[in-house]
Amino acid sequence: MKLLLLGPAELRSADGRSVPLGGARRRAVLAALALNLNRVVPVDRLLDLVWDEAPPPSARAALQGHVASLRTRLDRTIELVTRAPGYMLTADRTRVDVHHMEDLVAAAQEAPDDESIRLLDSALDLWRGPALEDCESELLRAGAGTRLGQTRLRALELLGERLLRTGQGAHAVPRLAEAVEENPLRESLVRLLMLCHQQEGRRAEALRLYDATRRQLRADLGVSPGPDLQAVLSDLLGGTPAGPHGRDAPARNRRDGRDGREGRDGREGREGREGRTLPHVRVQPVPSAPAPSAPSAASAASEPTPAAAPSAVRASGPEPALPRPALATVHRIRPAQLPRTPAGFIGRADEFRSVERALAPDSAGVALVVGQAGVGKTSLALRWAHAHADDYPDGQLFADLHGFDGSTPVEPSVVISGFLTALGVPQHSVPDDPVAAQALYRSMLARRRLLILLDDARESAQVRPLLTAAAGSATIVTSRLRLDGLLALDGAAPVPVGLLDEEEGLALLRAALRDDRIEREPEAALELVRLCGGLPLALRITAARLAAHPCWSLRSVADELGDEQQRLAALSVEDADITAALALSVRALDSEAQAVFSVLGVVPGGDFTAHAVAAACRMPLAASRRALGVLASAHLIEERSAGRYSCHDLVQLFSRDFGAQERGERLRSLLDFYVHTAYAASRIYDPSGRACCDLPDWCEAPQAMPRLADRRAVLDWYEAESANLCAAIETAARAGEGDRAWRLTVLVWPLLTWQSHRNWIPVVTQGLHAARATRDPRAETRVANLLGWATVEAGRAEDAIPLLERSRELAVTTGDDCDLAQALINLGLAHAACGNDQDAVAVYEEAARVAEHIRDYGTAALALLHTARLCLDQGLPDQALSHAERARLMPGARGLRGVLLCDVQAVALCRTGDPWAAMQLLERGLAEARTEKYVAGEMTVLEHLAEVAEQLGLTEQAQANRHAAELLRGSLEGDRAPL
Repeated sequence: MKLLLLGPAELRSADGRSVPLGGARRRAVLAALALNLNRVVPVDRLLDLVWDEAPPPSARAALQGHVASLRTRLDRTIELVTRAPGYMLTADRTRVDVHHMEDLVAAAQEAPDDESIRLLDSALDLWRGPALEDCESELLRAGAGTRLGQTRLRALELLGERLLRTGQGAHAVPRLAEAVEENPLRESLVRLLMLCHQQEGRRAEALRLYDATRRQLRADLGVSPGPDLQAVLSDLLGGTPAGPHGRDAPARNRRDGRDGREGRDGREGREGREGRTLPHVRVQPVPSAPAPSAPSAASAASEPTPAAAPSAVRASGPEPALPRPALATVHRIRPAQLPRTPAGFIGRADEFRSVERALAPDSAGVALVVGQAGVGKTSLALRWAHAHADDYPDGQLFADLHGFDGSTPVEPSVVISGFLTALGVPQHSVPDDPVAAQALYRSMLARRRLLILLDDARESAQVRPLLTAAAGSATIVTSRLRLDGLLALDGAAPVPVGLLDEEEGLALLRAALRDDRIEREPEAALELVRLCGGLPLALRITAARLAAHPCWSLRSVADELGDEQQRLAALSVEDADITAALALSVRALDSEAQAVFSVLGVVPGGDFTAHAVAAACRMPLAASRRALGVLASAHLIEERSAGRYSCHDLVQLFSRDFGAQERGERLRSLLDFYVHTAYAASRIYDPSGRACCDLPDWCEAPQAMPRLADRRAVLDWYEAESANLCAAIETAARAGEGDRAWRLTVLVWPLLTWQSHRNWIPVVTQGLHAARATRDPRAETRVANLLGWATVEAGRAEDAIPLLERSRELAVTTGDDCDLAQALINLGLAHAACGNDQDAVAVYEEAARVAEHIRDYGTAALALLHTARLCLDQGLPDQALSHAERARLMPGARGLRGVLLCDVQAVALCRTGDPWAAMQLLERGLAEARTEKYVAGEMTVLEHLAEVAEQLGLTEQAQANRHAAELLRGSLEGDRAPL
């Protein structure tokens, strides 16, 4: 069986027949799982992918139905399995075309030319149309679909290069021509097609292609062809034939920093060097002028088109320069103040579209480009502004408002004065009164169509006086803050700028380095992108250091950045410095927000809440929430889900240095928060059991804890904090906080029993080392007992027995019979798992006696429950019934244990010939499970009720119970492990 996604989604059986998949949503489910082949996709993530991050309330149930239906269509070669916390599609990668194509392309990059051509042909033959083209999910199409489309284009380019190198460029022409028609602005494709035409002797066709590309680049982006295309053009005009080894031409004709990409008439290089803009003067009326017979100097500087070149490829050049008139005859000045766009701009197609929508004619005409320091807000704004400058015939105004560069933010009146001068108002005529100047500014803009770019704004009040009501004008504002005032009162449309993904990060490095180091060290290059966290400024700094040292390997720089102590220092070159950029953002915060920022460096896990931050800072919860809102507005943290925040790795590293003096105190307060909250959660989860540890006076209680109303809320909290709790145990042990580490370890036992499928051994082992470091035998026996249980659950019962024997010995030494009984129960589980049934029964019975002696009836009932289950497994239902009945008479047979005891006693009754009594007992257990909201217990009871009803001939009741159990099982398997 094969799954095809490179085109319309299709499942083909072994004999080549198409297997019906159902509706578009079901195909989206299959696509999402297939794109993550052999990896678990959590249910919540799957819902977001399939329903475009807006799943309706019925989505979870619908997902279960789609999964069940898909399973009936698959065979053993492609399986859809349940793996908490979600689902996983398992198959060999060759059976899913998207992965097969990626593997073929990867192999082709390292293969000799002939083998590479064969592999690339095979990869491209898999393409049947736009990837995921019939997928319901826009998120999947825009993400994975775009990525796969880029993989196909890279494969085409690689194939073209290999065919050119082997003198077979003509064979690449059909595929390259089709790709260029679909992607006319992708210069690398155009270059290859021109070289192929050149190699097969079709020089005129190559020239026509260049001219068409040049015209479209100018029309769509306002730029000229890049140096690589210009180099091919020069070879064509010089009559240089393309040999069997097509070459990468170096960038040419760069004069004064200009490469033809800066502006329509080549002025930008000169203006960028001077640090200011020379105004472009218009005279009214403008006399008509004949077209020049030869390219202008500016055109010649940007495109090497000789006078003798055919007219089809001759650059048109700018309009002829007109003589500058005397000031008295100037009617209107067209300012062109945009600075040069930073080199190496990559991607951002979605953000481009967002700016486009924000500045549409029917909008308020204000785009607010926001994001964290170094993410590329100004680059995006400038790139868009240059590309759309022609849409604003009266010019462009630019002002750096210095909101976060360490200097004093610029007053709006100062900006207005400069803008009026740029618009032609003599300096002596600019009003001194700010109100009058603002009125004149608005009058000047009233009938103009201008593009205004306000960079690095600090607050809404700094921007608002500079906004215009002119219908044809538009304003782009960049800021590290959200500037909610502009959104609420001025109709600004937010354009968030996020981090680059791995492919975009690699593309940035590749564009900046302009050598083959990325291809020679792909794994190191990918690690550099990850260590920079996709932050463009960090990637540009890394690329600049590599470019300045051609002898450095990517691996050496990756190793340097891998050292957290050196990473921030390594991300600095001249006036580009990550630490300085972050320091300016933090310096702008109020004292409360700075205090919260200092906590980010001690957060052990991947995210945090207002409760945790409030405890670490010892501040009220309301103050913590306000401060987190400030940090989120400043893009120093991100609210990933309601009430849960995270921050960039580089921000967290900077926070460690920023809050170094208070680090130890903050960490202890945060650990105490987790200890107290986990203690409360464990008591709610099992109120009848004994607390698994004490809370000494030195363990500081937080001012506020999350509301944990019932077991459902407790399990939700454990699930949300799972990674943080594990990280907190590791952090506490590493910091020498052994008393806190071992307490946290035993307090997460509900999480361990709930998610027993996970490998908890490393985490609990850390807790055991911490317990031993405290030299407290009670601490060691409790953690050893928990580790023994986790080891049994991991299928290593033989390894668990020594741990549990040690736990029993320590409990005898301390005289704690409760610890002893619990160690004996887990020891019984280990013996039973090893097939030592007699040893298991013996320790279960000893556990029951010890627990009854100290009136710990809950533990005694648990021991008898395990004994009854073992008897059922041995085919001894009478003995099982006896143990279950005895346990149910104990005071501790309530809650969860009560449900389990009803179930095991009912099974024993059914097997001893009394199914009616079994049904009555199961119905009682079902009611108790629903009262306790014990979903896994309810599912088990329903399954046994279906079996008993079927045995009694109650077919409809059996079917109803079985259906209800299947729904609960689907919910548990698709959502989370049993409760």
